[in-house]
Amino acid sequence: MKVRAVAVLAQQFTGALTPYLLCLVLLVLGVRIAAQGVLAPKLDHELPVASESRPLEPVARWDGDWYLAAAIKGYNYKGNEASSVAFFPLFVVLIAVCWQKCGFDPAWSAIGISNVALAGVFVLLWSYSGHRSRDTASAATSWSLLALATFPTTFFFGAAYAESLFVFFAVLVLLGIRRNWHLLPLAILAGVCTASRPVGVAVALPLAWHVWQTSPTAARAAARLAWVVPLSLWGILAYMLFLHIEFGDALAFVHTQDHWRRLPDVGLFGKIGILASAEPIWSHYVPGSSGYWARFDELPAWQSIEFANPIIFVGAAALIALGWAKRWLTVYETLFGALVLFIPYVTRSYEMAMAGHGRFAAAAFPIYLVLGQILARVHWSIAVLIVAVFAFFRVMYTALFAAGYPVL
Repeated sequence: MKVRAVAVLAQQFTGALTPYLLCLVLLVLGVRIAAQGVLAPKLDHELPVASESRPLEPVARWDGDWYLAAAIKGYNYKGNEASSVAFFPLFVVLIAVCWQKCGFDPAWSAIGISNVALAGVFVLLWSYSGHRSRDTASAATSWSLLALATFPTTFFFGAAYAESLFVFFAVLVLLGIRRNWHLLPLAILAGVCTASRPVGVAVALPLAWHVWQTSPTAARAAARLAWVVPLSLWGILAYMLFLHIEFGDALAFVHTQDHWRRLPDVGLFGKIGILASAEPIWSHYVPGSSGYWARFDELPAWQSIEFANPIIFVGAAALIALGWAKRWLTVYETLFGALVLFIPYVTRSYEMAMAGHGRFAAAAFPIYLVLGQILARVHWSIAVLIVAVFAFFRVMYTALFAAGYPVL
């Protein structure tokens, strides 16, 4: 019996880590293409970290360098310029521990943390969507992992970004909900999500719904929610307390975002109208509009992630909607996926002219469950073609990112 259990466990890890290795190969391939000089280097932004003691790793650029700045120099907050307080502390603390306590290079620490978390995502997603006896379900699990490995913007998961950490803990929380874990560890893990990225608050609603659904009475549900909800937000609340003590502004991470805006402030009601009409999405393709994609990128459309960001974002929203309509997703997965898309759309889509929304969409992990269902149902040749197209764009975006292009 023990031998069989070990064999099953080994099979699960092999099935999960094989697509992760593909994911890693695609990342390395993109970096090597950039290193061979196929793309002209274009690193024209001022880096917040300037250290001759470490090389600037090709996948430790842009937001990654801000995380490194916070880990090496500590957080800073200046009201008149972009500051590192915009970047949440979980990734920063882990980098600092690996550097200061273990003596590892900060950039390599960041990349290592991201990839360990990403490998964990594959293992958890295999466990989350697997353990089914039907052939279609088993095939869907394998295709889901391949979709995750090749999805164009998941290259950020292996870079010096906090995305893979966030997704790891988010999958862990939803796995715990599925397996009906005790509420205390679930709430603590949800709080860890909120310490990784602001959108981590998206796990609080599925957890609250789980509490409501599993409580015998409304009074019992209310009593549980009174402590589960605050505890599930402990990460962001602790960070706000730190910012209040250190800088006198608990919302410094919100206020500093104004220095990353591309478009001018239009006021609350103006923004509500813009968001309600989906203007950040469609105006991205209207020449002459303030949010037109070509204003921010000189690359041709087929190469530009700036061009693709709204397409990826809307595609992810469509996958969540399809998954709900087909009952491929549970209410918890649907709530989480919808919130992971809704929060950045409301808070940053107008200000940033949809920059980063392809990356944000990649963190809505239920889309890979839906893609797995789709790919398992089409002819294998079509499924392979779709995955190959994904992989092509993933390698291309990685190469552009590694060469210093503004792949945001």
